[in-house]
Amino acid sequence: MKKLIGILMGCFFLVPMISQAQWETFEYYPRIEALTFPATGFGMAACEGYLNHNDSTFSTDSSAIITLTDSGSTWNYSLVLPSVFFTDIQHTDLSTFFAVGYNDTNDIGVFASTIDAGNNWDTTLLNAALFGLSFPSDSVGYLLTNDTFLYKTIDSGKTWAQLPHNMIDSAIPPINSFFIHQKIHFIDDTIGFVILNEKFFKTIDGGLSWSLTNPIQLPSVVDFAFIKNDSIGYLVSEDFYSIKIHKSADMGDNWTVIDSLTSAMRAHTISFPHRDTGYIGGFYMVYKTVDGGNSWQKQFSSSPWSSFYDWVADIYCVSPQECFAGGMGWFSRTFNGGDTVLTNIGELNQLRKKLSVYPSPTSGMVYLKTTEKLQSIEVFNLQGQKVQEINPIERIWELPQQSGFYLIRIQDEEGNVYTEKIIKN
Repeated sequence: MKKLIGILMGCFFLVPMISQAQWETFEYYPRIEALTFPATGFGMAACEGYLNHNDSTFSTDSSAIITLTDSGSTWNYSLVLPSVFFTDIQHTDLSTFFAVGYNDTNDIGVFASTIDAGNNWDTTLLNAALFGLSFPSDSVGYLLTNDTFLYKTIDSGKTWAQLPHNMIDSAIPPINSFFIHQKIHFIDDTIGFVILNEKFFKTIDGGLSWSLTNPIQLPSVVDFAFIKNDSIGYLVSEDFYSIKIHKSADMGDNWTVIDSLTSAMRAHTISFPHRDTGYIGGFYMVYKTVDGGNSWQKQFSSSPWSSFYDWVADIYCVSPQECFAGGMGWFSRTFNGGDTVLTNIGELNQLRKKLSVYPSPTSGMVYLKTTEKLQSIEVFNLQGQKVQEINPIERIWELPQQSGFYLIRIQDEEGNVYTEKIIKN
């Protein structure tokens, strides 16, 4: 295992390119492959490509993991690796993140992990390109390779064992497929799902054996999402330019078509932060449902320029209202579920920033400025543990004695949730 210190190249700010009614979209040079947000306002992105802000040169020979601390306005390079393409990223708490990718010259897989929110990274090399990962817990995780093998860890990625089952014989890609989708997600240590060559598999024994599940007759299974702590799942498939949405009520054993979309958009990703509210992203646009997938409305066009190869690579929602999306040269966000019409960016910022918590860094004292009536104030450490519960009428308090990062979670009387990240020296 090789120890890597996160390479901080200085922070940079995204400049708004288009301000649409529901989403705020920014120009962003590296290609965003995957997003993950353990809390509102704080997340990471796995990217292909690297923009050197010292000389404003863009390189496709290096890729980066990028950290944000304020809902995407300011980004910092956390890890930059030469000759590596990052393909996926995931978190298990506020400080623990995992990412995978591959070296494009020799197909060697790269697994990276951090337990301090990206300040330091460990990397491990595997003998196959890595396209997906899933950690149902801090210690147990799975990796999906380009040759359809799976690797499993029980020690947080320090060591990996190849699982004996190979699904390549039963996952021959359909002849009319343009794009090969590979996805993996485990509900817990035993129940997991994989899309291989656009077919959908399920395991109930930790990946030792797999079975094709309905709908195996579909020409192209693209992505899926399961509601947390629920048996309800959603799956999106496509047949050329016809997109179908499927729903399962029994943890993926049976699926029913609940809606279809005929569009120039090809589907690429699906996200359901709530059993009724979900988003589908693909070429050109995002669709949203608020009735459990029975009907969908188009929300926005992903690109300020027209290109067939411009798509929504990933959508990650912290809540039904706060979602982030990324793709080829752009990053987009909404703080109101994409529903409320905002006239300009200033109005969006006014909606988002009704309060301020300062200073950061601080020696201990924290000040809260707001005109809102508050319901709760909670303080969490980077392990996701609640360490303080402040009286909502208080506007000054002292953080715990231990130095480090803290997340302040504030909820007003209307149910809106705000978070601020504070550093204590």
